[in-house]
Amino acid sequence: MSCEGGAEVAVRTRITSAWRKWRELASLLVNQGIPLVHRARIYCACIRPVLLYAAETWALAANLERFLCCDHRMLRYMARVKWRDRLSDEKVRRCGTESIEDRIRRMRLRWSGHVRRREQDNNLRRAMELEVEVRRPVGRPRRTWKQVVMEDMRSLNTREEDTEDRDR
Repeated sequence: MSCEGGAEVAVRTRITSAWRKWRELASLLVNQGIPLVHRARIYCACIRPVLLYAAETWALAANLERFLCCDHRMLRYMARVKWRDRLSDEKVRRCGTESIEDRIRRMRLRWSGHVRRREQDNNLRRAMELEVEVRRPVGRPRRTWKQVVMEDMRSLNTREEDTEDRDR
């Protein structure tokens, strides 16, 4: 997180690191002699963790979500699908990879549950529940991490009480 409270610097750094790792493994990932499913497993094991490191703490705004299209771009390179072929990202993900948005949502909810299951006097839990009263700048306020988690929970039709059950 930057001193302004956003995740833009972290997202850009992760994307740069992921492309660096992609270039290291590109000869393997675009090799047509290896089945696409196996290349996708290598991608999910070696490149996605670099891209999504600490993503559970990001409160992504719409403009930052667009930066993560690099994941789709890498998958298109692997599958040898051009933009002009006009295939949707769902068809490109036919190799069995999960969408980047769904993966970040799962990571965020898992981290939220982890923090909520801690003791009441734990510093991490207290920091999550902390409300800071500051004078906000003019304009729409930024989405907080807590708001993003609540939106994720709403989209999956879950409640805060469900966090007590780790498996759920």
